[in-house]
Amino acid sequence: MSEYQPGDYNRAGYLSFMFCMAFTMTFFVYIAFFHPGVDLKEIKMPDTVKETAVEPSTAETPAPAN
Repeated sequence: MSEYQPGDYNRAGYLSFMFCMAFTMTFFVYIAFFHPGVDLKEIKMPDTVKETAVEPSTAETPAPAN
C-alpha cells in the first residue's frame, strides 16, 4: 500500500465537485437575476365581491363552540 504524498488527491472527485459547484452557482445566478419569474395567473377579485364578503367577527350566527 502506498503512503500518502502531499499533493495526492482524488482528481475525478475533485473535478466532479467543482463542476457541480459551478453549475449550481450559475443556475442560482440565472434564477435570481435573469429569469422573468412565474406567472401564477391569479384572478383579481371584482369590487362587488369584496363589498359583499362577510367578516367572521360581524357574522350574524357565530360558529359553534368546540
